[in-house]
Formats: sequence, C-alpha cells, structure tokens
Amino acid sequence: MTLEDVAWKAYELFSAPSSFQRLENPVFSDKLRDLRNMFHRVQLSDLKYDEAKLNRLKKKSDMIWYMSIVDHEEDEMLQGDQEDNHTPAAVMTIAAFLLKPGARLPIHNHPKMYGIMKVLHGQLKLQSYSSVKCLDSTSKGRMPQLLVRKSDAQSVTPDIYPLLIHRNNGDVHEVCNETDEMAVFIDILAPPYDFRIPNGAEQTHAHRYVSYYRELGPASPDVLKAATLENVPRTSKSDHGRIKETENYYVLEEIKCPDWYETEHLEYEGPSLNRR
Repeated sequence: MTLEDVAWKAYELFSAPSSFQRLENPVFSDKLRDLRNMFHRVQLSDLKYDEAKLNRLKKKSDMIWYMSIVDHEEDEMLQGDQEDNHTPAAVMTIAAFLLKPGARLPIHNHPKMYGIMKVLHGQLKLQSYSSVKCLDSTSKGRMPQLLVRKSDAQSVTPDIYPLLIHRNNGDVHEVCNETDEMAVFIDILAPPYDFRIPNGAEQTHAHRYVSYYRELGPASPDVLKAATLENVPRTSKSDHGRIKETENYYVLEEIKCPDWYETEHLEYEGPSLNRR
C-alpha cells in the first residue's frame, strides 16, 4: 500500500457529489473507513524520509516544514471539472508537516471540511475543540468569538489509527511537539481551504479560510444560557433542552496569524501521483 494508492482513493471519495459525502450515508462511511485503513499503513519512507534526513532538519534553525503532496491548484490529478474558468475542481489537499521539538501549530479551524490526520514519526500532543456556535462579539468591538466543546488533550503516535475531523467534531485544534525528537504527520483535507462553502440553499457561497484563535477560558453560565443548541449532541442537553453547564464548554477568540508561526517549504520527493 503506497501513498499513491491513498491519494487516488481519497480523490475518488471526495470528488463525489457533496450530497453523497455524509457520515449518515453508510456507503460513504464504509468508503471513508477503507480510506483510513489504507492511510494507516503509510510510513515515513513513503515521503522518502528517514531518521538521517530528520536529524539534518533538526539541526536547522527553522521549527516547522510544510510539504505539499497534492495541491488543488497545481496537481494534474485534480485537473478535472472546473468550478469556473480559472480554478480546478475543489477536491482536496494532502500535505505533510515536520515539527522540531518545541514546535506547534496554533489553534486553527477546518471549516466545513473533512480532515484525516496520520502521524508518521514521533509523538504529537493534539488539543481538539468542536465548534458549537459563533458568538455575538463583534458588535461589542471585540474580535469574533466561538463557543466550543473542549476535548481532553491526546497523545498521537504512528500506531494510532488516523484521526477523523469533520464538521463540529474536532474541527478546531492545536498541534504541539513536546518531545525531544522530530515529529511528522500527514493530513488530507477535503474540500481544501480557499474554496467556496455553499449555504443551505446551495446558491450563495462564502469562502473557506483558515482562522486562528486563542483560548479565553470556560464559557460563562450566561453564554451557555444564550447559546442555541443546533450543534450540541443530545447527551450534552439537559431535560429542559439547554446546554448542560457541567460539559466542557470554552470560548475561543479569533486572532491574527501569530508572528511566531512560520513554515518552511520542503519539496515532495515521494512517488508520482499522476498515474492516470
């Protein structure tokens, strides 16, 4: 099983109509599970990397490297139907991140997309949040705020089954390397950033941009009382239909991309993906 096989399996799955790409659709769920099973077998060597190469990177001053494997604007494998005359179909991106000890990706979101994350080397700490509701903060002169459910931080290693991110389930997270060795992970994002998000009527669109956040702390009782419950699981609701205040609800505030967050580009040297 190669990264090439994973890329084409993902392309086949995520190029299907959006109406098909629903977790409650058993056919889609089965195909998504098959993709994650394949992805779980991908190894560091599929990137043409090994311990020696990682150790050379570790000696450099840069903290994070980004390796584009499939890019929706560049790869021939994605040059199918056009959204318009200027851009290829919005399908997916596949990229690898290589993190030195002490490096981290700031809290950021994955708006209305599927994400599959697989660690290939080392150990990462993942702090995930699930979006609940955008709060009315801009009218008070503040940056946009987001009510979220905060999950317990988890340690992710190569033996962990690929993690699934989807709408309102771990769709906001922070990734940290708190160990003394290099850490490497790959993610598949579908649809990719920068492409349009259809509204409920599938007629008007917003754009899918990445946003960065800082954690303000636990949500106050007043915030929870005012929140609507459309994105809250039934188990998180009280008998009166309100959010249970015992749940782990927090408020995130949007920020500009932190000055310290920079990534250096690495060329992908793995197998060609343009086999068709």
